[in-house]
Amino acid sequence: MITILVLLSGTLFVYPVVSSLSNNIVITSSGQIVSPNVNAASGSARDIQAAIDLIVAHGGVGNVFIPAGTFNFVEVGEPWVTVNVPAGINIFGAPTQRDSSGQVIEWKTVLVMPEEAPTGSVWFKYTLDNNNPKTFRFSDVKMVGWRFFDQTSTTMYTGVSMRMPYSEYDTTGFKDFRIDHCNFQDMAGSAVSATLDMPANNRRSLRGVIDHNRLVNSYGYPGQMDYENRTLNYGIALRRWACDVWDSNLQNIWGQYTDYTVFIEDNYFSKWRHDISINDGLHAVVRHNIFDGDYGQGVVDGHGSYADSSRPYAVGTRSMEIYDNIFQNPDLHWTNEPWAINVRGGSFLITNNTFSGYSKVANLQNDWGYTLVPETRVSDTYIWNNVLGVADVVGYNDGTVILGAHYFLESPIGYTPYPYPHYLTIE
Repeated sequence: MITILVLLSGTLFVYPVVSSLSNNIVITSSGQIVSPNVNAASGSARDIQAAIDLIVAHGGVGNVFIPAGTFNFVEVGEPWVTVNVPAGINIFGAPTQRDSSGQVIEWKTVLVMPEEAPTGSVWFKYTLDNNNPKTFRFSDVKMVGWRFFDQTSTTMYTGVSMRMPYSEYDTTGFKDFRIDHCNFQDMAGSAVSATLDMPANNRRSLRGVIDHNRLVNSYGYPGQMDYENRTLNYGIALRRWACDVWDSNLQNIWGQYTDYTVFIEDNYFSKWRHDISINDGLHAVVRHNIFDGDYGQGVVDGHGSYADSSRPYAVGTRSMEIYDNIFQNPDLHWTNEPWAINVRGGSFLITNNTFSGYSKVANLQNDWGYTLVPETRVSDTYIWNNVLGVADVVGYNDGTVILGAHYFLESPIGYTPYPYPHYLTIE
């Protein structure tokens, strides 16, 4: 049932990231439907898609509310269904109770994979077009993959994917998105991923916040020496494919919220190949997270340049700020010298973290593409004021990263972190 509110005069605009608990469609004085709020009939992929399609048919901006309950996302014997969501549409599960730190006590909306699905299956895929605002919020949803029920499962899925197909003309990107208070249980592939297929000299945005989520796998093989046989990927995997964006002035990046900055804060991670993997010109701020029971092969991974003759402008990670996190209880089945952070290109700030059970804080190495794109090498990297436990600050260095020239065991002059919490998380 949708109640139609007709405005007798004036124009009403509802900012799409802010939800309304009313159940209505707002019509402006011009007769254009601006912001519908639609209740999905259930938590099935088909019912959620039907609610989204209704919003698309009435302007393309609004909120979908999934009811409380435990639902099969698809039914046994049915083909897999990905929910396709244009940016501009927010998706909310039933409101959750939260503790004093903002973490969810219990999820009310639970979506279940009732049988195996093909590897690479995506639950929710956000896409862009030129007609919609480029923001969205995805909140208060728990997703449970098949591996939770069947320990023999080796397939990998993605919970929420942001994808922008190749275009020489659309330079907008995702702006001010928020993915929060969700539970990604046994996705194995990625809980959250983003890929923006970018031509050279494009400036597509990827900026937003991923906060207060639980990203956990029950088990899996991280592919320590045989990557092709892994059964786990990356909890959060973000990239702007083959990007050439590279601001040489770090004052424009550190402590800032740029058009290519993603904040990852107040999350809980466990059992991924890498909990976080960043690439292709991105700046990530990783703060106030707990990394627990991981495999110690670069829990946070900053990929370097992978440029070659076919991709001469693939720049790798621009910068990562990693602070106020807890790294604890690494799984020693896979390595007896676990390390926490891969520094493979770009500039890193690593401070005020607590390491427990790790042998090394950081591995330093330049990925192969830095010889073609020299500015992408590891440089201006600062590691200081961490609680190390038994960990060495630097566990491995490929010899191309020089203390006092490319990395420093002290704080940079004048660094001020971006205000915490991020303003998009303040409700």
